[in-house]
Amino acid sequence: MPRKRIQTIILCALAALAWQFTQNPVELEAPRASETDILQTYLHDSEIVRFDTKGKALDSIAAAEVRYYSGRELAELDLPKVARTIKIDESWSVRADRGYINQASQQVRLEGNVLLTHDKNDLQLSSETLELDLRTDIAQTNSAVELKQHRGQTQAKGLKADLNKQIFEFLSEVNSTYVPSNSNK
Repeated sequence: MPRKRIQTIILCALAALAWQFTQNPVELEAPRASETDILQTYLHDSEIVRFDTKGKALDSIAAAEVRYYSGRELAELDLPKVARTIKIDESWSVRADRGYINQASQQVRLEGNVLLTHDKNDLQLSSETLELDLRTDIAQTNSAVELKQHRGQTQAKGLKADLNKQIFEFLSEVNSTYVPSNSNK
């Protein structure tokens, strides 16, 4: 096995282990480039899957490209996708154009065409930014959001959501439309 491949596998395994041990949550901001930054690790079409103690997949983070730089806590993600299994037949996932992850705190910031979906109830949430805390499954943003379901939609500025319990708190400028089912048919 080539040396670089072994190094990449070891790095991925260490990153997955580090991801499991968390610290206090932090708010993520896009890392600022520096002239002294050096690209330490580059992963192409990668996915990290975490498992519980019984071997059941809990969640995964995938990206077309992942870049770790020296001197930065956050890794850069191109076309990231995060998926979480809630129950055997229920999960949510979110994708975006780009993102950043802090492995130590399990915080993810997603930017550009963010789309969160829930597989069991046709829920779709869209925004330009979204912060995810993977330890608590809390999503939040101060950006404009739109939540669509089969019978309605809600638009607002800002959101805090518990993705496991499917509790969505809209922060301001809330406008909601509901279309009742036609029970006379």
